[in-house]
Amino acid sequence: MTLVDFDRVERKNLVRQYVYRERDIGRPKVERAAEWIGEFNPGIQVRAVDTRITERADIEALLVDADLVFGTVDQPAEAVQWVNDACVSHGVPHVSMGVQARSIRYWSVDPGRSACFSCALASEEDSGGPGGAPWARRLLFAQDLVNPATGPLVSLVMGFAAMEALRYLTGFAEPVAAGIMNTIDVATGTRTAQVWNRREHCEVCASAPPAADRTAGAPRGHRLKTVHA
Repeated sequence: MTLVDFDRVERKNLVRQYVYRERDIGRPKVERAAEWIGEFNPGIQVRAVDTRITERADIEALLVDADLVFGTVDQPAEAVQWVNDACVSHGVPHVSMGVQARSIRYWSVDPGRSACFSCALASEEDSGGPGGAPWARRLLFAQDLVNPATGPLVSLVMGFAAMEALRYLTGFAEPVAAGIMNTIDVATGTRTAQVWNRREHCEVCASAPPAADRTAGAPRGHRLKTVHA
């Protein structure tokens, strides 16, 4: 497992990032996270990368032998696009998620099979009809001034996203969020699943290597690369 982050632990993180404690304030997040995993299960091989994602090339450098990217990068906003483009061109599935004040959302991209995030951006012009994704551009350019995430919200979205990751890694079931924005309103319990169309001439999708056959029960591998900030 490869962990990637550049930040240091702050007191405000403790409300939602349960890996850290008061005594960890000021320490590199990725360093303490790697220690936590080692304490939890010494059999897991962990590599901690203390770096900031500033361009697509930073992500591509981390994709060697990767089976999956678990992306929670939120700064800069363009990183959502960088993760998508790098993963698709390398044929690596990625699972992404986000939190708002009263809702959680998650989706995934299966290169060569599902629509990618660039497809969602391009389909904004068709947002009045089937397959439109007006949320995509808002996600790419909107930045919350105050982080609305709390422990319960993060726990919920991570549970859904982790199950999607397990579907890719173990093959026990097919992905359920590939090319689909799943949103759960935590105030009402309402869930919506918005499918966005794969664009016929998407240059990013065209860069994907041929998709290998995958059947239920056939695992992709055992290495999980996570990218978060």
